[in-house]
Amino acid sequence: MSDEFVGLVDCGEGTQFRLKAMQLPWGKVRYIFISHLHGDHVYGLPPLLTTWHLTGRTQPLDIWSPPGLEDMITRLFEHTRCQPGFTIRFHEVQEGAASRLLVARNVTVRSFPLRHRIPCTGFLFEAEVTSGGDRKAFSRIDVTDEHEQVKTIHRYAYCSDTAFDQDIIRHVRGANLMYHEATFREMHREKAAQTGHITALDAAIMATRAEVGRLLIGHFSARYPDAGILLDEARQQFPATDGAEEGQIYIVT
Repeated sequence: MSDEFVGLVDCGEGTQFRLKAMQLPWGKVRYIFISHLHGDHVYGLPPLLTTWHLTGRTQPLDIWSPPGLEDMITRLFEHTRCQPGFTIRFHEVQEGAASRLLVARNVTVRSFPLRHRIPCTGFLFEAEVTSGGDRKAFSRIDVTDEHEQVKTIHRYAYCSDTAFDQDIIRHVRGANLMYHEATFREMHREKAAQTGHITALDAAIMATRAEVGRLLIGHFSARYPDAGILLDEARQQFPATDGAEEGQIYIVT
């Protein structure tokens, strides 16, 4: 069995086409984590599951989400008279509580509550990485045997749609990389509060207080033709900020 951990976080419309275009191992996805049931985060799931069924997938699939997804998918399959030929296991994430969802291979996945208009959860991925005991590579580590292995934990935090919430900080503290939505500019702060979203500046404040290594921001409102404006606002507070770009690969170190 492969030692790869292949997971997918959220599944908006057109996800399978994006995965194919990027030549990612979309057929090997073993775990899916859905933050909430708004369409831009879940409407790509039914066609992806259907394609896997039509192409003869047999590998089981585990899906974590807030309550309601299993009923949504089950009813859709009933109406389309499609019964997938592989096992799908749905797991409900408890609303308002943090929990450990999965330990697989060298990866631990945890959930934590976000504050949106409907139940919404964030995810923390912790990967244990083992490196060989090269004195040159680990000059700051007391290595007594040149073949000794050194283990480190690399952390990636995913904060989907959410209003500003101080409580999130304790769940993502020290993450090497954090993705955080940044839907609005500061001039639209009131709109952000009304819709359960956050400004780019507040996302950067979260990153600063959580002492993360790097920040990725995305989920920009379509009202802004130039997302660079939001990036500039975030970088004023947290310089190690980048805008999430489709097709880009980000290494969590």
